[in-house]
Amino acid sequence: MKVIVRESVYEDLRETVLFYEAQEKGVGQAYLAHMFGEIDQLANFAGTHGRSGKFYRAIVQKHHTAIFYILTEDLLDIRRVIDLRRHPKWIRHELKRSQ
Repeated sequence: MKVIVRESVYEDLRETVLFYEAQEKGVGQAYLAHMFGEIDQLANFAGTHGRSGKFYRAIVQKHHTAIFYILTEDLLDIRRVIDLRRHPKWIRHELKRSQ
């Protein structure tokens, strides 16, 4: 299966790392390492997650985050990594932009 990680995912991760690093040095890097591990494992479990409209939503409870992706027969297309504590209206808007 081919895996695509969109630039929007890297932007989401970068923004969150900066937030966590501002709270406490090293926390952002730990977050990033954990999320890359989650993304690496996603290919093994793709399609088993709940859906949110067009997207599958893999929840990473440790960070209150979801990895939103689209799955076809031969493609895992990772579109966004969003903190689920954000306003639902903002999340819907961002997902709509990512379709």
